[in-house]
Amino acid sequence: MEKASSFERKAKRCAQQRAEAEAKLAIAEAGPEAVLEFRLEDDDAERGTALARAAAALGRAAIALSLSDSTVVAQVAQSAGFPALAGLLKEKMAALGGKGGGSPTFFRAAFASPDQAALFARYAKEALAGGRP
Repeated sequence: MEKASSFERKAKRCAQQRAEAEAKLAIAEAGPEAVLEFRLEDDDAERGTALARAAAALGRAAIALSLSDSTVVAQVAQSAGFPALAGLLKEKMAALGGKGGGSPTFFRAAFASPDQAALFARYAKEALAGGRP
C-alpha cells in the first residue's frame, strides 16, 4: 500500500512537471500578451485543468478545450486583475447549454457536444483577451 501511494505521488508530480513544461513552451510560442489556448483531442478536462493551472502559475491567462469530454477550463493568475471569470463567462456558457461555474480566477464548463465546447472556448479566449487589465 505504501509503494502504491508513493507511486501515485510521483506520477502526480510528473504530470505537474509536464504541464509546466508545456505551459512554458506555449508562452514562448504565443508571445508576451496572448491568452494561451490548449486544444486537447484525447485528453480529459483534468489534463486541461493542469495545463491552465500551470499557465496561471506563470502569470498567464489560459483556455483549455478538452474535446473528448466537451469541457472548457479557463484560468487566470491570482494577481492578474482580470474581472471575475464566473461573471465574465457564466451567461454565455448557459446560452450555449453548458453547465459549470467557478471563481474569480477559475472557470470550468461542460457541454453536450465538442462543437458547443469549441464555440465557448473561442468566446472565452476573446473575453479574456478583452478583459485584460
